[in-house]
Amino acid sequence: MSNLKQIISLNITKFPQNLLIPGIENKISIQVINKSNKSENFKFNIDGENLIFKFKSEKLQDKIEFSQGETKNIEFSLEPTIDGFGKLKIDVYWLNIIKTLVKVQKVRDSVKTKKFGKIIDKYNLSTAESIEKLNPDNYFIEMTKEEINQAEQALKLMKKQHKSSGSAANAENSPVIVIEDIDYKIKILAKGYLSNKDPLRALKLALTLSEKEDQMFLYYNLARAYGMKYLQELIEVIKNIKNSSVQQKLLKQVALDHVFINPKHAIKISFLIKDKVTKDSLFDTIFGKVIESNPIQVLDLIKEIKDLNLKFKYLLNVVKNLLDRNEKAEIYNILSLALKEVIDFIELHHDNKKDKTIGFDLLK
Repeated sequence: MSNLKQIISLNITKFPQNLLIPGIENKISIQVINKSNKSENFKFNIDGENLIFKFKSEKLQDKIEFSQGETKNIEFSLEPTIDGFGKLKIDVYWLNIIKTLVKVQKVRDSVKTKKFGKIIDKYNLSTAESIEKLNPDNYFIEMTKEEINQAEQALKLMKKQHKSSGSAANAENSPVIVIEDIDYKIKILAKGYLSNKDPLRALKLALTLSEKEDQMFLYYNLARAYGMKYLQELIEVIKNIKNSSVQQKLLKQVALDHVFINPKHAIKISFLIKDKVTKDSLFDTIFGKVIESNPIQVLDLIKEIKDLNLKFKYLLNVVKNLLDRNEKAEIYNILSLALKEVIDFIELHHDNKKDKTIGFDLLK
């Protein structure tokens, strides 16, 4: 079995006669020599059929280390389980132990309570935006298309009569139509159009009210009500509004409306806001409200956020909320997630010195 080209040499130095006898020790000894010019690791697997193995030397389940040129003996005995023939099988595995150098970042084992409080204070949320409640059902009136057409004709007639009643010649023959009646008809008709999924016509009608303040009040509330029931359709309408100021104000209001309906939708709407200050304030409001009502939900919502500083801030505020509630069970997991987010960020931006600095600053 010896061969100089082999890394290992196996020689059977003791083997029983051809006949194995039950009840006595049928001893076997195998001499193993490491023929490598350095230390090596080997693993031996001895198996067979119709035989029971009893080992006297080192446990063979684990690796066995051989120094350069070392010789070791593997001893065991065999016991037959049946009359007939048995099979003995010896497998030898040469193990190559791989060592590698990895870069590590030491994180504090503990943080003093006072210092932790200062860390959290550094990431306080901004003052929450005011969220005005709105009942969308107040802005939907069921009307058939025929009823809407009749209301349109009635509105035209009312406007015509109101205009003609202003002239002295027609004053005696025309019924008195006051502007408040026309405004009331406009509001009813706009809500009818909203129920028939025609938000554009409803919004245009709102802008025909006599008073500017009433126009904008109805305009924004019609849009908000429609967004509470048909969000995606409203977003498409808002995207086509040419007045940027009105468009951005609407997006902000619709985002706030969805904080309690579906905060994930609120976050996605906020990404459409162009002004960064307004957008960040919305994020703080959304996450602040969720942290108050269901802090663990934040773990899912932060997946929508790419900004590392914002992620870190919201996770720390969840920790603060749980500490205030004396609910400490989840805190370790949340802090672990916060650290993982930072370390993943550093790994992703390892070539960017500025981004790496941001990551390491958060670890301090």
